[in-house]
Order: sequence, then structure tokens, then C-alpha cells
Amino acid sequence: MAEVLGQDDLQQIGRWLLALAGPMAALMVAQFFAPPDSFLNRGMLEGVGQIGSALGRIRPAGTFSYNTGTGNFNLLVAAFLIYSSVNGRWVSPWMRWTAAVAVVVTLPISGSRGFVLTVAELLAFALIGGNFNGRLLRVTLGTIAVGGAIFFLLTFSGFFQEGLETFTTRWDQAIASTTTGSFSEAIVMRFFGEFLDAFRALGEAPVFGHGIGLGSNFGSALTFGSLGFALAEGEWPRTVLEMGPIAGAVWLGLRCALGFYLLGRSWVFLRRGRVLAWLLFGTNARLSSMGPWRSLLRWAFLSSRPDCAWRRSSRPKGENLSPRGRRMDRSAGLNYVRSGRSVADTLPQL
Repeated sequence: MAEVLGQDDLQQIGRWLLALAGPMAALMVAQFFAPPDSFLNRGMLEGVGQIGSALGRIRPAGTFSYNTGTGNFNLLVAAFLIYSSVNGRWVSPWMRWTAAVAVVVTLPISGSRGFVLTVAELLAFALIGGNFNGRLLRVTLGTIAVGGAIFFLLTFSGFFQEGLETFTTRWDQAIASTTTGSFSEAIVMRFFGEFLDAFRALGEAPVFGHGIGLGSNFGSALTFGSLGFALAEGEWPRTVLEMGPIAGAVWLGLRCALGFYLLGRSWVFLRRGRVLAWLLFGTNARLSSMGPWRSLLRWAFLSSRPDCAWRRSSRPKGENLSPRGRRMDRSAGLNYVRSGRSVADTLPQL
């Protein structure tokens, strides 16, 4: 993917994400207020709906089959929203404002604690990056201020108040399930609980594991005839139980190495003034090492990020191809950068 996906393509993807953020948020609101058995909330299988949140509401899935799709979608919208404010020549102001309102609306409506925490993680990455890029810092602080103002204004609307009530109830339920009943423990366990579960799994797993795929929903349905997590819900303990303590530990070590590699690459190019790679990594910081890779939307960016987010739109100036010509060129898998220049010379102006 990195061979054919250039700067112009990333900006085009970001433009469409920002343009679709408003309609996606409107659909999520309609699904949130629709009954769980409504046609708007149908799942992949006959008679299967969306997962519940609290107070009888569901977690909206938008145009996706599950609510993780909308979480991934809106997270990328937030990343491109920040980047468009840093370098906004490729997107209109009304599109940015619409996307900003949409992201704030989906925070409580989503019913997903993971989505809200990952948005906070993205903002933290943007603030860290702002220490080395003054414009990124100003944009991030401005984004937080504007988001807070939009949030405050939306609290006067009935649908947003109901969404907040449902979301806070969901948080209260999560806090009540912890050993100490504290908010801090709920946050820590949400982020790092998988590490503890993985260490427990090391002593329970057979040497060669129970079999790759058995812990997935599909593996459970195929083996036991019912949907569910047969081994563990978390990615790390499931990996150990499926692959065994030796192979599982090796695989998780490789995933951590990949995460640190992407972190290092993102850091290098952030110091050179290229902020998009850093923001995209902020959407997948935990996913690269300990999150599930079954989400294809974010995995597509994860797999292409080491090169495509940092290299220049590589077609020489003045060379224009028709849409058919561009498709033929890309289908051949050609790398447009053939000049032999160094990596620093082929970085995008991001």
C-alpha cells in the first residue's frame, strides 16, 4: 500500500472522512434512539442486533456491522480534523466545523469507553507533538477549546443530555465492577488490564496452545455452536491461550517491537515538521502492540503508515494522468519514486 498511496491520496481520504462525519453522526443518533430490534440496529446475522450500552440503549454501529467501526471512523476523523487545521489548504472551513460537531456528538452517543479514551489518547499525542511544533500545539489547544464550547452548547439539547446520561451510567457500571470501586482503577484496568490477564494465562495455557482462532467469535461458533469468547476477550490473554506461552510470548514481543518501531519513525518525522504521521500513530498507539488487529479500517493505515504518510506526492510536477491512467499505473504496483534520492528528500510537506 505504501508504494502507491501518496500525500494527495491521504488528503483525499481525509477529505471524504470529514465530509461523511456529519451524515455518520446523524445516523448514529437515529440508531441510538431507535428500539434495539429496529431495522436500523440489525446485526450481521438474522435476529442479531447491536450490543447494548445502558438504560436500554444500544451502541450505534453507523454503516458498519459493529460499533468498533464507528469508533475507528470517528477517531480517524478527529486525527484528520487536527491535521486539517495545521495544513488546511485541502479542505473547506465548513467541512471542518461540521466534522468537529459530529465528533463531539458521537462521544456520548457511541456508548464506548474505549472510543472516548482513545480520543483522549490522540489529544495527548497531539499535545506531546506540540512541544516540537508550535503550530500543532496552538491547533491542538484551539481544538480542545472549540470542542469544549461545542460540548457545552450541546448540553442544552435533549438528545445530547440523554446520551450523556446513558454514557455516565455505563461508566458507573464499569466502576462498580472494579475491586475498589474507583474511577482511576476503571481507567487503569481499561488500558492495562490485558497485561495482567496475559500473565495469568501463561500459567494456564498448554505448551502449544488451544489452537489459533479458537478464542474468536467465529472459532467459538464453529467449535461450540454459540457466539462468544471461548478463551478470553482481551487480545493478549487470547493470544497466549491460543498459541501457547512460548509462541504467544514471541508473537506479542514482535507486536511490541512493531509498536516501538512505528513510534520511533513517527517521532523522527515529527521532529522534521511532518505531523500527520504522528497523529495517525496516535490513533493506533495501543492497537499496534496490544489491541485487536481484526479492525481492517485502522489496520489499513497501520500497515501503510511507515512510508505513505511521510513521502512526497511522488509524481513529478506537470505530469498528469487521466483517472484510468492512474488506476492502471497503481494496479501495476509501481513505485513512483525512482530518482534514488534519500529518504529525507522524499518526505511530504505534512
